[in-house]
Amino acid sequence: MKIVNFTKEVAVIEFSLDELLIIKNSLLEVDKQITVNDFVALIPKLSQDEAVQFAHLIGKIINCYPKSYKLTSADELIESVQSVDEGIILQIKYEALLGSRSILSTLVHQMGVEISDFNLQIGFEKKQIDSLINSLNKDILGRMSELRPEHFIFERSREIERELKLKPQYLSENCVQLEIKRTSELNFSTWKITFLLGSLENRKRWSIIQIRLSKMSAPFNYLSKSSFEYVAHEKLASLIAYLELVISEVIEEEDLEKFTLITFHANYGLLFEIQVLSRWIKSPESGNFKIRFRFYLNSQENTEDEQHIEIEDIATLKNIYAFISSVRSFLSELPTKS
Repeated sequence: MKIVNFTKEVAVIEFSLDELLIIKNSLLEVDKQITVNDFVALIPKLSQDEAVQFAHLIGKIINCYPKSYKLTSADELIESVQSVDEGIILQIKYEALLGSRSILSTLVHQMGVEISDFNLQIGFEKKQIDSLINSLNKDILGRMSELRPEHFIFERSREIERELKLKPQYLSENCVQLEIKRTSELNFSTWKITFLLGSLENRKRWSIIQIRLSKMSAPFNYLSKSSFEYVAHEKLASLIAYLELVISEVIEEEDLEKFTLITFHANYGLLFEIQVLSRWIKSPESGNFKIRFRFYLNSQENTEDEQHIEIEDIATLKNIYAFISSVRSFLSELPTKS
Protein backbone atom coordinates (compact mmCIF):
# COMPACT_ATOMS: atom_id res chain seq x y z
CA MET A 1 0.00 0.00 0.00
CA LYS A 2 1.47 3.33 -1.11
CA ILE A 3 0.06 6.72 -0.16
CA VAL A 4 0.01 9.23 -3.01
CA ASN A 5 -1.68 12.13 -1.18
CA PHE A 6 -4.64 12.86 1.09
CA THR A 7 -6.96 15.45 2.62
CA LYS A 8 -9.22 14.97 5.64
CA GLU A 9 -11.96 13.68 3.31
CA VAL A 10 -10.21 11.65 0.59
CA ALA A 11 -6.98 9.69 0.10
CA VAL A 12 -5.25 8.61 -3.10
CA ILE A 13 -3.70 5.18 -2.43
CA GLU A 14 -2.06 2.53 -4.57
CA PHE A 15 -3.29 -0.89 -3.38
CA SER A 16 -1.99 -4.27 -4.44
CA LEU A 17 -4.58 -6.72 -5.76
CA ASP A 18 -4.04 -8.90 -2.65
CA GLU A 19 -4.78 -5.96 -0.32
CA LEU A 20 -8.03 -5.23 -2.14
CA LEU A 21 -8.98 -8.92 -2.02
CA ILE A 22 -8.37 -8.98 1.74
CA ILE A 23 -10.68 -5.98 2.18
CA LYS A 24 -13.38 -7.39 -0.11
CA ASN A 25 -13.38 -10.86 1.45
CA SER A 26 -13.32 -9.48 5.00
CA LEU A 27 -16.26 -7.15 4.31
CA LEU A 28 -18.37 -10.06 3.10
CA GLU A 29 -17.30 -12.40 5.91
CA VAL A 30 -18.08 -9.92 8.69
CA ASP A 31 -21.42 -9.12 7.06
CA LYS A 32 -22.34 -12.83 7.30
CA GLN A 33 -21.24 -13.22 10.92
CA ILE A 34 -22.49 -10.25 12.97
CA THR A 35 -25.89 -8.72 13.69
CA VAL A 36 -27.12 -5.34 12.48
CA ASN A 37 -26.86 -3.97 16.03
CA ASP A 38 -23.25 -5.13 16.46
CA PHE A 39 -22.35 -3.80 13.02
CA VAL A 40 -23.62 -0.32 13.92
CA ALA A 41 -21.65 -0.34 17.19
CA LEU A 42 -18.39 -1.80 15.85
CA ILE A 43 -18.14 -0.30 12.36
CA PRO A 44 -18.17 3.52 12.29
CA LYS A 45 -18.94 5.56 9.18
CA LEU A 46 -20.19 2.61 7.13
CA SER A 47 -23.61 0.94 7.23
CA GLN A 48 -23.94 -2.79 6.68
CA ASP A 49 -25.57 -2.26 3.28
CA GLU A 50 -22.81 0.17 2.27
CA ALA A 51 -20.16 -2.35 3.32
CA VAL A 52 -21.67 -5.05 1.12
CA GLN A 53 -22.02 -2.68 -1.84
CA PHE A 54 -18.42 -1.56 -1.31
CA ALA A 55 -17.23 -5.18 -1.31
CA HIS A 56 -19.00 -5.83 -4.60
CA LEU A 57 -17.51 -2.63 -6.07
CA ILE A 58 -13.99 -3.75 -5.09
CA GLY A 59 -14.73 -7.09 -6.74
CA LYS A 60 -15.68 -5.35 -9.99
CA ILE A 61 -12.52 -3.21 -9.86
CA ILE A 62 -10.33 -6.30 -9.35
CA ASN A 63 -12.09 -8.27 -12.10
CA CYS A 64 -11.59 -5.40 -14.56
CA TYR A 65 -7.80 -5.28 -13.98
CA PRO A 66 -5.50 -4.57 -15.86
CA LYS A 67 -8.09 -2.23 -17.35
CA SER A 68 -9.38 0.62 -15.19
CA TYR A 69 -12.95 0.12 -13.98
CA LYS A 70 -15.36 2.89 -14.99
CA LEU A 71 -17.22 4.16 -11.94
CA THR A 72 -20.95 4.93 -12.02
CA SER A 73 -22.91 7.57 -10.11
CA ALA A 74 -23.85 4.89 -7.56
CA ASP A 75 -20.21 4.27 -6.61
CA GLU A 76 -20.03 6.94 -3.92
CA LEU A 77 -17.16 5.68 -1.74
CA ILE A 78 -14.53 5.67 -4.49
CA GLU A 79 -14.02 8.78 -6.63
CA SER A 80 -11.54 7.47 -9.21
CA VAL A 81 -9.82 4.24 -10.31
CA GLN A 82 -6.54 3.86 -12.18
CA SER A 83 -4.89 0.53 -12.94
CA VAL A 84 -1.07 0.55 -12.86
CA ASP A 85 1.62 -2.11 -13.25
CA GLU A 86 1.83 -3.02 -9.56
CA GLY A 87 -1.79 -2.57 -8.52
CA ILE A 88 -4.72 -0.16 -8.55
CA ILE A 89 -4.74 3.49 -7.49
CA LEU A 90 -7.99 4.47 -5.78
CA GLN A 91 -9.19 7.89 -4.76
CA ILE A 92 -11.13 6.66 -1.76
CA LYS A 93 -13.21 8.40 0.88
CA TYR A 94 -12.28 8.46 4.58
CA GLU A 95 -15.52 6.65 5.49
CA ALA A 96 -14.59 3.69 3.30
CA LEU A 97 -11.07 3.49 4.75
CA LEU A 98 -12.23 3.74 8.37
CA GLY A 99 -15.04 1.24 7.82
CA SER A 100 -12.68 -1.20 6.10
CA ARG A 101 -10.09 -0.92 8.88
CA SER A 102 -12.78 -1.46 11.52
CA ILE A 103 -14.10 -4.53 9.70
CA LEU A 104 -10.61 -6.00 9.45
CA SER A 105 -10.07 -5.36 13.17
CA THR A 106 -13.44 -6.89 14.03
CA LEU A 107 -12.55 -9.98 12.03
CA VAL A 108 -9.18 -10.38 13.77
CA HIS A 109 -10.01 -9.31 17.32
CA GLN A 110 -13.77 -9.70 17.90
CA MET A 111 -15.01 -12.74 16.02
CA GLY A 112 -12.77 -15.46 17.47
CA VAL A 113 -11.61 -16.81 14.13
CA GLU A 114 -8.94 -19.46 14.63
CA ILE A 115 -5.57 -18.66 13.04
CA SER A 116 -5.81 -21.78 10.90
CA ASP A 117 -9.22 -20.69 9.56
CA PHE A 118 -8.21 -17.33 8.09
CA ASN A 119 -6.92 -18.91 4.89
CA LEU A 120 -10.13 -20.89 4.56
CA GLN A 121 -12.51 -18.00 5.23
CA ILE A 122 -10.62 -15.01 3.80
CA GLY A 123 -8.06 -16.61 1.50
CA PHE A 124 -5.14 -15.00 3.34
CA GLU A 125 -3.15 -15.58 6.52
CA LYS A 126 -3.90 -13.65 9.72
CA LYS A 127 -0.50 -11.95 9.63
CA GLN A 128 -1.31 -10.50 6.20
CA ILE A 129 -4.55 -9.02 7.55
CA ASP A 130 -2.71 -7.65 10.62
CA SER A 131 -0.14 -6.03 8.32
CA LEU A 132 -2.88 -4.30 6.32
CA ILE A 133 -4.59 -3.08 9.52
CA ASN A 134 -1.30 -1.59 10.71
CA SER A 135 -0.67 0.08 7.36
CA LEU A 136 -4.16 1.61 7.27
CA ASN A 137 -3.79 2.88 10.83
CA LYS A 138 -0.25 4.23 10.66
CA ASP A 139 0.17 5.29 7.06
CA ILE A 140 -3.14 6.99 6.35
CA LEU A 141 -6.02 6.93 8.87
CA GLY A 142 -3.94 8.37 11.70
CA ARG A 143 -2.78 11.20 9.47
CA MET A 144 -6.26 11.92 8.05
CA SER A 145 -7.94 11.76 11.46
CA GLU A 146 -5.68 14.50 12.85
CA LEU A 147 -7.48 16.88 10.49
CA ARG A 148 -11.00 15.76 11.46
CA PRO A 149 -13.49 16.66 14.24
CA GLU A 150 -13.26 13.14 15.73
CA HIS A 151 -9.60 13.73 16.61
CA PHE A 152 -10.23 17.06 18.30
CA ILE A 153 -13.16 15.59 20.26
CA PHE A 154 -11.12 12.58 21.35
CA GLU A 155 -8.22 14.74 22.54
CA ARG A 156 -10.47 17.19 24.40
CA SER A 157 -12.55 14.42 26.00
CA ARG A 158 -9.35 12.77 27.30
CA GLU A 159 -8.38 16.12 28.84
CA ILE A 160 -11.78 16.30 30.54
CA GLU A 161 -11.40 12.75 31.86
CA ARG A 162 -8.03 13.67 33.38
CA GLU A 163 -9.37 16.93 34.83
CA LEU A 164 -12.34 15.18 36.47
CA LYS A 165 -10.46 11.97 37.37
CA LEU A 166 -12.86 9.73 35.48
CA LYS A 167 -10.45 6.86 34.90
CA PRO A 168 -11.42 3.67 36.81
CA GLN A 169 -8.27 3.81 38.94
CA TYR A 170 -9.41 7.13 40.43
CA LEU A 171 -13.08 6.31 41.09
CA SER A 172 -14.36 4.83 44.31
CA GLU A 173 -16.57 1.75 44.48
CA ASN A 174 -18.87 3.59 46.90
CA CYS A 175 -21.33 5.02 44.41
CA VAL A 176 -24.96 5.58 45.32
CA GLN A 177 -27.12 2.83 43.86
CA LEU A 178 -29.57 4.13 41.24
CA GLU A 179 -30.00 7.52 42.93
CA ILE A 180 -30.45 10.29 40.38
CA LYS A 181 -27.69 12.79 41.04
CA ARG A 182 -28.25 15.40 38.37
CA THR A 183 -30.96 16.78 36.10
CA SER A 184 -29.21 18.39 33.13
CA GLU A 185 -31.43 20.44 30.83
CA LEU A 186 -30.77 21.65 27.30
CA ASN A 187 -33.35 24.35 26.62
CA PHE A 188 -34.32 25.27 23.06
CA SER A 189 -36.74 27.85 21.66
CA THR A 190 -39.60 25.30 21.60
CA TRP A 191 -38.26 22.09 23.13
CA LYS A 192 -36.48 20.97 26.27
CA ILE A 193 -34.18 17.92 26.42
CA THR A 194 -33.58 16.62 29.94
CA PHE A 195 -30.85 14.18 30.96
CA LEU A 196 -31.50 12.33 34.21
CA LEU A 197 -28.07 11.18 35.35
CA GLY A 198 -27.22 8.91 38.26
CA SER A 199 -24.25 7.05 39.69
CA LEU A 200 -24.20 3.28 40.10
CA GLU A 201 -22.94 1.12 42.92
CA ASN A 202 -19.79 -0.85 42.03
CA ARG A 203 -19.76 0.48 38.45
CA LYS A 204 -16.62 2.54 37.99
CA ARG A 205 -17.05 3.15 34.25
CA TRP A 206 -20.79 3.60 33.98
CA SER A 207 -23.50 6.05 34.94
CA ILE A 208 -27.21 5.63 34.39
CA ILE A 209 -29.12 7.92 32.04
CA GLN A 210 -32.67 8.60 30.95
CA ILE A 211 -33.48 11.20 28.28
CA ARG A 212 -36.79 13.09 28.36
CA LEU A 213 -38.48 15.47 25.94
CA SER A 214 -40.91 18.24 26.82
CA LYS A 215 -42.01 21.60 25.48
CA MET A 216 -40.68 24.81 27.02
CA SER A 217 -44.28 25.88 27.51
CA ALA A 218 -44.87 22.82 29.75
CA PRO A 219 -41.35 21.76 30.85
CA PHE A 220 -42.42 19.04 33.28
CA ASN A 221 -45.03 17.45 31.02
CA TYR A 222 -42.73 14.87 29.45
CA LEU A 223 -43.96 13.83 26.02
CA SER A 224 -41.37 11.06 25.51
CA LYS A 225 -38.84 9.22 27.65
CA SER A 226 -36.06 6.80 26.83
CA SER A 227 -35.51 3.69 28.91
CA PHE A 228 -32.87 3.91 31.62
CA GLU A 229 -29.51 2.82 30.22
CA TYR A 230 -25.90 2.54 31.30
CA VAL A 231 -23.64 5.12 29.67
CA ALA A 232 -19.84 5.21 29.94
CA HIS A 233 -18.41 8.30 31.64
CA GLU A 234 -16.18 8.94 28.63
CA LYS A 235 -19.27 9.21 26.40
CA LEU A 236 -20.53 12.10 28.52
CA ALA A 237 -17.04 13.63 28.41
CA SER A 238 -17.16 13.38 24.59
CA LEU A 239 -20.52 15.20 24.56
CA ILE A 240 -19.02 18.05 26.61
CA ALA A 241 -15.96 18.11 24.34
CA TYR A 242 -18.05 18.28 21.17
CA LEU A 243 -20.14 21.21 22.36
CA GLU A 244 -17.08 23.07 23.68
CA LEU A 245 -15.25 22.65 20.37
CA VAL A 246 -18.26 23.84 18.36
CA ILE A 247 -18.50 26.94 20.57
CA SER A 248 -14.76 27.66 20.30
CA GLU A 249 -14.96 27.10 16.51
CA VAL A 250 -12.21 24.48 16.57
CA ILE A 251 -14.73 22.41 14.60
CA GLU A 252 -14.92 24.33 11.35
CA GLU A 253 -18.06 25.52 9.61
CA GLU A 254 -17.66 23.05 6.74
CA ASP A 255 -17.61 20.14 9.21
CA LEU A 256 -20.81 21.07 11.07
CA GLU A 257 -23.19 19.65 8.47
CA LYS A 258 -21.04 16.55 7.96
CA PHE A 259 -20.35 15.48 11.55
CA THR A 260 -22.79 13.91 14.01
CA LEU A 261 -21.78 12.81 17.52
CA ILE A 262 -23.33 9.35 17.99
CA THR A 263 -23.48 7.86 21.49
CA PHE A 264 -24.11 4.20 22.34
CA HIS A 265 -25.17 2.69 25.65
CA ALA A 266 -23.49 -0.23 27.38
CA ASN A 267 -25.27 -2.90 25.32
CA TYR A 268 -24.09 -1.34 22.03
CA GLY A 269 -27.50 0.10 21.24
CA LEU A 270 -27.98 3.66 20.03
CA LEU A 271 -28.59 6.12 22.85
CA PHE A 272 -28.59 9.57 21.24
CA GLU A 273 -27.22 11.63 18.35
CA ILE A 274 -26.46 15.33 18.37
CA GLN A 275 -25.43 17.56 15.49
CA VAL A 276 -24.89 21.31 15.51
CA LEU A 277 -26.10 22.26 12.04
CA SER A 278 -25.12 25.93 12.15
CA ARG A 279 -24.01 28.62 14.61
CA TRP A 280 -24.19 32.39 14.94
CA ILE A 281 -21.76 33.64 17.56
CA LYS A 282 -22.08 37.37 18.26
CA SER A 283 -19.65 37.52 21.20
CA PRO A 284 -18.09 35.16 23.79
CA GLU A 285 -21.34 35.52 25.80
CA SER A 286 -23.96 35.63 23.05
CA GLY A 287 -24.95 33.37 20.17
CA ASN A 288 -27.44 30.89 18.74
CA PHE A 289 -26.99 27.32 17.57
CA LYS A 290 -29.25 25.25 15.34
CA ILE A 291 -29.14 21.71 16.69
CA ARG A 292 -30.52 18.36 15.58
CA PHE A 293 -31.02 15.95 18.49
CA ARG A 294 -32.26 12.38 18.23
CA PHE A 295 -32.73 9.91 21.08
CA TYR A 296 -33.88 6.32 21.17
CA LEU A 297 -36.79 5.22 23.32
CA ASN A 298 -35.83 1.62 24.05
CA SER A 299 -32.92 -0.79 24.11
CA GLN A 300 -34.12 -3.38 21.61
CA GLU A 301 -31.26 -5.13 19.86
CA ASN A 302 -32.54 -4.53 16.34
CA THR A 303 -31.63 -0.88 15.81
CA GLU A 304 -33.52 -0.80 12.52
CA ASP A 305 -36.79 -1.12 14.44
CA GLU A 306 -35.93 1.11 17.38
CA GLN A 307 -38.28 3.98 17.98
CA HIS A 308 -36.66 7.36 18.15
CA ILE A 309 -37.59 10.99 18.65
CA GLU A 310 -35.87 13.75 16.69
CA ILE A 311 -36.06 17.50 17.09
CA GLU A 312 -34.41 20.39 15.28
CA ASP A 313 -34.41 23.68 17.15
CA ILE A 314 -32.41 26.74 18.21
CA ALA A 315 -30.48 26.88 21.51
CA THR A 316 -28.73 29.95 22.86
CA LEU A 317 -25.07 29.97 23.83
CA LYS A 318 -26.12 30.65 27.42
CA ASN A 319 -28.33 27.54 27.52
CA ILE A 320 -25.63 25.33 26.00
CA TYR A 321 -23.13 26.56 28.58
CA ALA A 322 -25.65 25.76 31.34
CA PHE A 323 -26.12 22.22 29.99
CA ILE A 324 -22.35 21.65 29.71
CA SER A 325 -21.85 22.93 33.25
CA SER A 326 -24.54 20.62 34.64
CA VAL A 327 -23.22 17.45 32.97
CA ARG A 328 -19.69 18.38 33.97
CA SER A 329 -20.83 18.99 37.56
CA PHE A 330 -22.39 15.51 37.67
CA LEU A 331 -19.17 13.89 36.48
CA SER A 332 -17.11 15.90 38.95
CA GLU A 333 -19.24 14.61 41.84
CA LEU A 334 -18.65 10.92 41.15
CA PRO A 335 -16.95 9.58 44.29
CA THR A 336 -13.17 9.43 43.96
CA LYS A 337 -10.64 7.64 46.10
CA SER A 338 -9.24 9.73 48.90
